[in-house]
Amino acid sequence: MIDKNRLKEYTNTKRCSKLLPYKENIKYLLDNNASQVAIIRYLDEQENLSVTRPTLSDFIKKHINKKPFTPKEKKSPTDSEEKKPKLRSSVFDD
Repeated sequence: MIDKNRLKEYTNTKRCSKLLPYKENIKYLLDNNASQVAIIRYLDEQENLSVTRPTLSDFIKKHINKKPFTPKEKKSPTDSEEKKPKLRSSVFDD
C-alpha cells in the first residue's frame, strides 16, 4: 500500500510565488502606469503583504506580459515632398 504522507515530502518541491494571487491587480496597476513603489505600497497597505522591489520586479518579468510595442504609423510623403529635387553630390562629377 502507498503511504501518501511519506510521498508528500517529495511532491510540490517548487515554491509558488506569494504574489501570484495578486497577479491581475498588479497587471492592472502596471497597465495604468503605476510605479513599482506604488504597487509595493498597495500590497503593503491593502493586502498586508510585504515584498521588496527586486522581488516585485522579478515577478513582473516572469509572470506579467506587457503590451507589445507598436510603432506609430509613418506618414506618407506629400506631393510637395515628392516634387523636391534630390541633392546630388558633386564629388563624383567630373
